[in-house]
Amino acid sequence: MNIKKLRIFSQNIWKNSSLVNTILRIQSEFDIIFIQELSWITICSISSSKSKDGEELVGIPNHPNWITFSRCNDLKLELRLQLRQRFEKLREVDSNGKA
Repeated sequence: MNIKKLRIFSQNIWKNSSLVNTILRIQSEFDIIFIQELSWITICSISSSKSKDGEELVGIPNHPNWITFSRCNDLKLELRLQLRQRFEKLREVDSNGKA
């Protein structure tokens, strides 16, 4: 893969998780996105053997066109890096062909 131009976008979302989906959906002209000050949200309720009402699945929104890298400190998400899916080909592969 030949990379001639790398475009980077950085945004502090001030713990507004709805902005994550918007940024990932509309920022198609960028290759790397840094997102700061994320907060955990309830993604959905999942079945549970402990509660008939289920348990909350907590996390951060993802998008299929982006590879996510996150840094957490004591379960506090500090920084999230989104890498365009086309860079998947650049992953290191060991001698067994595994990433």
